Amino acid sequence: MTQVKKTYGEMLGLVQALNISLRNGANTIGEKKLQKIAELVKKYIDEYNEKLEDIRLDNASVDDKGNLVLDDKGGYAYTKDATKKLKSEVVKLIDSEFDFELVQIYRPSGLEKYVFLKDFVEGMEFEEVEQDEEEIQL
Repeated sequence: MTQVKKTYGEMLGLVQALNISLRNGANTIGEKKLQKIAELVKKYIDEYNEKLEDIRLDNASVDDKGNLVLDDKGGYAYTKDATKKLKSEVVKLIDSEFDFELVQIYRPSGLEKYVFLKDFVEGMEFEEVEQDEEEIQL
């Protein structure tokens, strides 16, 4: 199994693409395989969410006894300075790298059109899609 460096931002992009592709359920062979890939990458998202929660908790307001101060909705409350620090730390987390184990694909049929998998799987080739420069500009 091959390990590569990925950022949490890249991982979040993959998860977003998987969620969009699976929003209507897993009705095709390709979608069933996407579902399995999503299950395999879940551990990395769980790791990201744990780190994110630690950042939120570390920056949350506390009273003079050290108890968390909660907002009207039950979430953590933050001071203005803590909010700025929180945002900065979240950006650093999103840009931080971690070791990602490429998902091994043994039977790639049905996955060819999901080009977003390209840098997250091994064992299959994707067609290079060329776009006109005019097409990219909006």
